Amino acid sequence: MMKSVLGRTRAAGTRTPRLPARAVYAATILGVLAGAPVRVSAQSVPATPAPASAQVAGRYSVDVSYGGQALNVLMSLFKREDGTYGGSVLADQPPEIPLANLKVEGAKVTATMPTPDGVTVTMEFTVTGDELTGTWKGSNGDGSTIKGRRIP
Repeated sequence: MMKSVLGRTRAAGTRTPRLPARAVYAATILGVLAGAPVRVSAQSVPATPAPASAQVAGRYSVDVSYGGQALNVLMSLFKREDGTYGGSVLADQPPEIPLANLKVEGAKVTATMPTPDGVTVTMEFTVTGDELTGTWKGSNGDGSTIKGRRIP
């Protein structure tokens, strides 16, 4: 008994020859490069979800070193209604120092801050879940790692 497959007749019990996956892939690429239309099923191409913005707003207990001394500071980050971010740092003694040039891109945060002794500090850190890690560098050459944890 003969069967018809794609307009071709073959003997019953024989297998339809298949092209290797590489050959199909190469033919598809060559066809695209030559300008041939390619049909793609919506089911065959999974949608790639957009990366979610990290939830960086919150209060953090942060450990840093400044002038060779270990410090624990309270860092507050908040999101304004217009979508921009603001924040401040409070050390053992007031005043609370506002963060300037605060930028949030996904989980990455950058900011600058003037210190009471006239040094400008530049911070770069990443928020992952409730953890904050990164570095800071002062205009005087001082700097250290930053490690913190979100607090209620």
